[in-house]
Amino acid sequence: MKKKILFVTYDLGVDGASKSLINILEQIDYDRYDVDLFLCLQRGMFMKFIPEKVNVLPTIKILSALTMPIKSSLISLLKQKHFTLFFPRLRYPINYKFKMSLANAAQQVWSAFSEYVPPIENRYDAVISYQDHWIKYFMAEKTKSNVKIAWNHCNLSKTEININVESKYISLIDHWVTISDECRHVLESMFPDSKQKIKVIENIISPSVIRHMAHQVNAFSDDNFKGKRIVTLGRLAHEKGIDIAIKACNLVVKAGYDIRWYVIGDGPQREEIEKLIKKYNLEDRFILLGINSNPYPYVAAADIYVQPSRTEGKSIAIEEAKALSKPIIVTNYQTVYDQIKHKKTGVIVPISEDGIAKGIKEVLNKPELTKEISKNLSYYSGNENEVNKLYELIGG
Repeated sequence: MKKKILFVTYDLGVDGASKSLINILEQIDYDRYDVDLFLCLQRGMFMKFIPEKVNVLPTIKILSALTMPIKSSLISLLKQKHFTLFFPRLRYPINYKFKMSLANAAQQVWSAFSEYVPPIENRYDAVISYQDHWIKYFMAEKTKSNVKIAWNHCNLSKTEININVESKYISLIDHWVTISDECRHVLESMFPDSKQKIKVIENIISPSVIRHMAHQVNAFSDDNFKGKRIVTLGRLAHEKGIDIAIKACNLVVKAGYDIRWYVIGDGPQREEIEKLIKKYNLEDRFILLGINSNPYPYVAAADIYVQPSRTEGKSIAIEEAKALSKPIIVTNYQTVYDQIKHKKTGVIVPISEDGIAKGIKEVLNKPELTKEISKNLSYYSGNENEVNKLYELIGG
């Protein structure tokens, strides 16, 4: 008899966790497992990539309201007559903006919403929450299964999370999966009593799929730019360091290099980033391409891939650039050494505009370095077999 699995997550937006989830759903053996997927909101660029054999469950209105943008959320709560939740939901972004981390604010809003959220009635062999914060709390409290697995995609030490609150929910799960050895060390140091629950399953990357998709479109075919192209994939959010990239671009252009830097993604800092581009008069040099479900032709056509992040768990974008054998420049956030060997598979630089700019100039000035990096990355083979580690946690 097939085992029944449930995945729960917020939505399937442009974040790396959503892409990672789709990669797992594509790898699962559906002869052995029946898979349900619960989304708080059925939206996002990756909705169209859900495999046909996955059963998408109906949404729960109150969770949809918690996930929506604040204005839509408040309207939805009023229509549902959840008047007592109006102010806790309103405080969520206010707390985050003025005094709390996003993680701490999420903990507080879940404590207010929890008693009003109905459970998922079906029982499963395994339930997996595929995001941090309150989606994990929902899985822990509101689902029924033989095995409960929470997935961590970030360096939790950077989130200012309330350890005592988090520990309460970790006590309700069986396994806590994270995506790199460095992230595992972070969780073990923060939650030593839960050390035995913490496992590593890397984000699944299929080089053959990425390379195939990279040849589906001829990127940049409609312009006559003859300089060097830089590409970055990532949300327009503080942790991704796009603001640092703009300042680095300005330094490289001022130094006389003919470059264009393209960013594929969207996010909450878009307006701020657009203003910064105008401030430095980089409208023709730093280009926001928006969301694209197939960014690989742009990465393949680039001369350099740059990841200017302030923090990452384990970057899927870097793995994708590795699959395309691109010269990679990446900032030295805490977990980067799980992915890049300096001047072997990429160039690691300080998290600053000066550091990134110097890295770009070094790569542009040393073609022998780019050839060495690309040659080393040509042996990159991916890791589809990581799904077997999930099967082991589920129990066969």
